[in-house]
Amino acid sequence: MKSAERRAQVLAIAAAVFAEKGYHAAKVDDIVQRARIARGTFYLYFEDKHALFGELIDGLLGRLRTAIRRIDVAAPEPVIEQLRANVRRVVALLFEERALTKIMVSDAVGLDPGFDDKLLSFYGQVRSVLEGSLSEGQRLGLVQPCSPQLAATAVIGSVKEIVYQSIFGRLQVGVEEVVDSLFACYGQSLLR
Repeated sequence: MKSAERRAQVLAIAAAVFAEKGYHAAKVDDIVQRARIARGTFYLYFEDKHALFGELIDGLLGRLRTAIRRIDVAAPEPVIEQLRANVRRVVALLFEERALTKIMVSDAVGLDPGFDDKLLSFYGQVRSVLEGSLSEGQRLGLVQPCSPQLAATAVIGSVKEIVYQSIFGRLQVGVEEVVDSLFACYGQSLLR
């Protein structure tokens, strides 16, 4: 197996181990045993457990950033459909990557200031994109008067809680049901 493939395999196994055991209970030995590699091989790829964990978080946050596209009011696709597509891509990715999502919404929170800063920065970037879209929508008369900052925060909070409840098995929903429900709630109250 090539080095890059082996490294990717270790990352995938580590995500599963962290999701099962949590960050603190997961040990490097758990990861190397499941990956069937020597401990020294692990350290060829990663400085330590913390660095590996950080890479997992960074990878998911990067993929989420890619999934969120700026709304283009001049595009032929209606704004509402662009918004729905963004939400659909984000929720689908989070549901697809359940182990990494569990790590992000549960294990990484409060782990250390560096991870907290990464998560807060990511959510701040998403909120900024949503705020900008809502403000532009208000300027164009497409969005009801409201606080774009609070509306964006409410949408992010709703998505986070739905994903959290789903990841922990307390809510059984599919991607389309989530998108439809969010737009039934927020679409009618925000859009004109």
